[in-house]
Amino acid sequence: MSPPKRTVSVALLVCGPMLPQVVPEHGDQPEIIENFLRKSLKSFANSDETDWRDVDLAVHSYDVVGKMEYPAEQEIDGYGAMLITGSVADAYAQLEWIRILQTFIVHLARDHPGVRLFGICFGHQIISIALGGDCVNNDGKWESGPTKIRLTDVGRRVFGKGHSELVLHEMHQDHVPLVPRGFHLLASTDISMNQGMLALNGDALATFSEPPQHSNIELGISSFSPKDIHILTVQAHPEFTNPIVAKIVDVLVADQILTESFGVDVAKQIELQGPDRIEGDGLVVGRAFWRVLGVGGARKG
Repeated sequence: MSPPKRTVSVALLVCGPMLPQVVPEHGDQPEIIENFLRKSLKSFANSDETDWRDVDLAVHSYDVVGKMEYPAEQEIDGYGAMLITGSVADAYAQLEWIRILQTFIVHLARDHPGVRLFGICFGHQIISIALGGDCVNNDGKWESGPTKIRLTDVGRRVFGKGHSELVLHEMHQDHVPLVPRGFHLLASTDISMNQGMLALNGDALATFSEPPQHSNIELGISSFSPKDIHILTVQAHPEFTNPIVAKIVDVLVADQILTESFGVDVAKQIELQGPDRIEGDGLVVGRAFWRVLGVGGARKG
């Protein structure tokens, strides 16, 4: 008889809906991200890591924009992680729901350090702002569609030593210009220096009290494990597939947010890179999320 599976619960803090043109075929934000997490979990089958088979995923979504809803205080520690989604909003906008979300991020990091925190695009940006960093408009420069991001030594450790770069879908013109105190850089592009960051257990609190426990100099390539990671963010959208991005770009071109030539360039890059590379690298990020949650360490043999 097989042992009972371990259920990993993830709370999605949903920062707005997906474009309505995308939803009929691909689902709204919660469906897209849950599908991404499940595919990432199953992708461990292609490795020699075996413990993923003993894991079930439970996803609960909270509309932090329209309903301004959050997990009840007594429920927070029951989650393995909270994931903050992308959004069409600016993370630095002076909106009530954004101020509330920033306050919740601080509360989560300070008072519930056992709950991991993940951020995607807008999520990456608002975590930066809430925990002492910044987010600004990148002088109108867009990163859209397949984008090569260069990994730092820390990034290679997190995403796999065999990777020096990843190709991931992006969709942003705001960016995090620096690395907040207590965080460590994962990747960069020529346009956006901070393409992702992590904070180890205890370090995200550096903004509020003592200096971080680990400095950039002290953080060696082999001196931490995924389970030591408290916060992990990416500027990209690892959950986006080629058809999703193609549809989003079509809408942005039709709405004259992006130029037609820009849209053609994105389509060419999608064709050039192909689904195996782009979506495969997205799953690399997904597996990193899972490793932070304690999945993927057990080996065959």
